[in-house]
Amino acid sequence: MNAKPYGQPAGQDIDAQLEALVEQIRCEVNGDICPIHLHRLVDETAAAYRNATVTAYIPIFVRRKVLEQLRTPKTQREAARSEIIHA
Repeated sequence: MNAKPYGQPAGQDIDAQLEALVEQIRCEVNGDICPIHLHRLVDETAAAYRNATVTAYIPIFVRRKVLEQLRTPKTQREAARSEIIHA
């Protein structure tokens, strides 16, 4: 039996949803973060949900946690430093 995770929209896998989420968050912060840093934050946060049976809410949880991380001064400094390095 090939079990598909519950809550996964037909034709759209979690990776595509997370990729769209990266762009959404980048727009929300007016592009003020290095895309590489943002991808890393999203990937690291999503890894906590890797074995989830219900996947429908993963992008919501990831978005919330990433935005919380971006609000912390340490993450803001890392993002700024990353932007300088990759510019």
